[in-house]
Amino acid sequence: MTRGNLLAVLLSLVCASPCSWALRPFDTTDADVEKSAEVELELGIARSREDAFDTWILPKAVANFGLGHGRELVVESELIRHEAQAQESSRWTVGESGVFLKQVIRSGSLQEMDGVSVAVECGALIPAPNEDEHVGAECALIASHKWTHIVLHTNAILEWNRQHEAVGAASVIVEGPSVRGVRPVAELLFEKEKGMGTVRSALVGIVYEIGSRCSFDVAIRRSRTAQDEVLELRAGLTLSL
Repeated sequence: MTRGNLLAVLLSLVCASPCSWALRPFDTTDADVEKSAEVELELGIARSREDAFDTWILPKAVANFGLGHGRELVVESELIRHEAQAQESSRWTVGESGVFLKQVIRSGSLQEMDGVSVAVECGALIPAPNEDEHVGAECALIASHKWTHIVLHTNAILEWNRQHEAVGAASVIVEGPSVRGVRPVAELLFEKEKGMGTVRSALVGIVYEIGSRCSFDVAIRRSRTAQDEVLELRAGLTLSL
């Protein structure tokens, strides 16, 4: 069996597993966790442009480990390539990285019960090597509700970032109805950070479910501050094992 055929077989086996709700391509998350001993892996790439700079994220990786009792461990990191168009130069840095613990504090519609699902996710922000950064912390309160065709998630976030500045954020995620495995998605995110004012961003995209534990996503994200505007293209893959 060739390497390509082996990869195709493994992918088909993974995608034949029972259903999961992936949270790519969003910046925030939902009020659900992986079941005990299950793992969800999110892999994504992105490209953004701001003034004379192009930025590639190659890749962004998030791993969710189910611990049981409504709890999961989340580990995330990203590798970033910065390209200056005028100087034709580039450099690599480690982007946002962290370790978090998510706990469901109220089981609801995402857990196949009645009402709103509520969770908290708190953890440490890890500084990048060779950067003027420190260890930070972040905590989010998450509420989700699933209707027949629509899923809604809200996040309220407090962060002590790697530069030891306070950041507040709030988001709303909407997942639309699935038609032949394709569902539209959107996210609105507002962040308030010292020295930057309010950052507003909007994301729209689609998620294509292959089998039911394998999905691809593509999205466009536009963010704006008082000084800058950034357009970002995203694509990714989510596997639940």
